[in-house]
Amino acid sequence: MSGSNLHMAWARLFLRSLASSGVRDVVLSPGSRSTPLALAAAESQELRCHVIVDERSAGFFALGQARASGRPSLLVCTSGTAGAHYFPAIIEASQSFLPLIAVTADRPWELQGSAAPQTIDQIKLFGGHVRSFSDLGQPDPSPAALRAVVRVAAQAVLRAMSPEPGPVHVNARFRKPLEPVVPSGPEPWEAAWSALVEKGAPAAQIPWITPDPSAIAQLVERCSRAERGLLVCGPHLPSIGASGPAGKSFDLKQYQRSVAALARAARLPVLAEATSQLRFGLGPAITSIAAFDALLRNPAFRSRLAPDLLIEIGAPPTSQGYADLIADHPDCPRFVLAPHGWNDPSSSASALVFGDAAEICETVAARLPAPSRPDRSPWFSALTRADARAWDLVDRELAGDRLSEGFVARAVSSGCPEGSILAIGNSSPVRDLDMYCPASPRPLRVLHQRGA
Repeated sequence: MSGSNLHMAWARLFLRSLASSGVRDVVLSPGSRSTPLALAAAESQELRCHVIVDERSAGFFALGQARASGRPSLLVCTSGTAGAHYFPAIIEASQSFLPLIAVTADRPWELQGSAAPQTIDQIKLFGGHVRSFSDLGQPDPSPAALRAVVRVAAQAVLRAMSPEPGPVHVNARFRKPLEPVVPSGPEPWEAAWSALVEKGAPAAQIPWITPDPSAIAQLVERCSRAERGLLVCGPHLPSIGASGPAGKSFDLKQYQRSVAALARAARLPVLAEATSQLRFGLGPAITSIAAFDALLRNPAFRSRLAPDLLIEIGAPPTSQGYADLIADHPDCPRFVLAPHGWNDPSSSASALVFGDAAEICETVAARLPAPSRPDRSPWFSALTRADARAWDLVDRELAGDRLSEGFVARAVSSGCPEGSILAIGNSSPVRDLDMYCPASPRPLRVLHQRGA
């Protein structure tokens, strides 16, 4: 077949530009209209291709890659309702601040509104759930259009990473033929195209946002005089984009060391959910109150606890007991440390301190004066005794070999080798992990879906 091979060059340039901007994985759900993109991905020496026919499954597969790697994976599907199956993963990525790029192949504009098959309006298909939308347009040989392909790819990666990590949507239209063709001779756009492929995308340097010094000073002042403070750790939020380096793998040990430094310096017991990455691996020198959800469901216990400082790290804890504690003590100073989002569903926080949580913890810990009070106050000791008694009751419930949800949760978590990654389902499974698995000095990374 003779004719122009511009459609394939267009797709190759787009994929090459994404790769040079940091994308490493492409998750393909094959279909006719996405043929140029699928072939370009398969030919690339810079990209790893994963073929998953079902778009909904593909979306969550790519989401898992982003959660583990800190990089945006690329989703590619055909036209029509195929892209709509990405919607649950798109929403999860948006709510969890995870980078993701969805590319929906589309039919040309002349088929819109004409009852053509597999043709819907894909413009801004995901509405406000994506950080940005771009229409790549149809293949165009002009030098300006070819340069724009590179720019759109670089912008997609940048907006997936910063200022708030999340999903991005790019719509790409193609006319037939969709398969490669053999042109009758050199094409006039080839020299400009080759130069752009060789050059790659421009480097977009993402800024690193540091916490406000006045907020650090306020935290130091509050921690230095708190006598009944709690360090409460909800689901971990990745520090990528605006408050961390793009594509850098999460350093679990460094994160745990930083939080542990604050807990030691301020003598704060740690109330950590399993998905915070701080229940498993903090070390024996840190006092963890892992049964806090069960304890805080008791109104009398909440009343006696009467904290004078609450410091939250990450996303809002899922614990109902902790939500009840906040409601019972609305005047208690509460500081939320997180890289992204307004993480205050009760609308009662004293301050939200934005930045890398590990950096904030390290900075505050370094500035705290040496403690003048005893290592263990009566309040502190009573809290640790209550936690020990709660776990004694849980141990009795799980004694023997009777199969139950709690038995499975503890068996799985305790059976994971040190440094493992445990992927846990949302709803009941993650709650079982919190309810039945005590804190442990053995490192274990827990990945989960937020569930929106």
